[in-house]
Amino acid sequence: MPHPMPNPRMLLTILGLALAIGTTDAGATPQSQRADDLARENERLKTELQDLQSRLDAALRRIADLEKAMANTGAAPTPNAAPPPVVVEKSPYGMIETIRKDYAAAVESGEVPTTDGPEDEANRIRHLRATEKWILDRNRRHRIRATWPVAIDEIRPLDRDTAIAVLRGVAPDDGEAAGRAFEMQIPARTASRLERERAEMDADATPWQLDVIFMPNLRLAPDRPDQGPFYDEAFIGPMIESDWTLTFRNLNRATSERRSNRSAP
Repeated sequence: MPHPMPNPRMLLTILGLALAIGTTDAGATPQSQRADDLARENERLKTELQDLQSRLDAALRRIADLEKAMANTGAAPTPNAAPPPVVVEKSPYGMIETIRKDYAAAVESGEVPTTDGPEDEANRIRHLRATEKWILDRNRRHRIRATWPVAIDEIRPLDRDTAIAVLRGVAPDDGEAAGRAFEMQIPARTASRLERERAEMDADATPWQLDVIFMPNLRLAPDRPDQGPFYDEAFIGPMIESDWTLTFRNLNRATSERRSNRSAP
């Protein structure tokens, strides 16, 4: 049975409501609130609205693709027809792809039995137990300290002691930023140093080197038997999702020696 397509009018309505709520919250800020707190709140709301707008634009593009496919074939396209975004291996999204391949191998080897066969309680329980065991093992196995070449898209303050770094993986073939951006918290003092160094860099500057701890945070999701019609980075396999997190260690300008040795995971 084809999945129902999102209604663009509904998405526009949601975006409008988010804008109205954001405006109301900002206007209701007590007069005693400090100016810098108000500025940060407005910036947060602006970022959320931009994210909503991006999601809306992506959904509208996907709807157009689905309508075009239906017009050409006379039937709804199969789920997951849209290709996933470009993935840089040394990035959190690259780690997720590695975990997906690990799960596929576990299913192929029989470590995680499929649900094919009799739809009885014993078969379901056997599959759930094997899945839970796989999740527990891979949460340990894929928790790693990694060194990734990255590009810095943006650094913005969060509070007195913390900032948000918007980073993007670097393609190994050409050294250019590629794939989806990801965010992580960094110390405010590190953000100040990075801003100074970025101001001194030339146009063809080398990438940065991120030292980070990746946590896959795999969990059982019984209500997710499949990915659905849209690409979802959280989906690993049937009834498995990832709520991955990153713990910051360091972020420095990559030297020539570091750039030539990017073998760390």
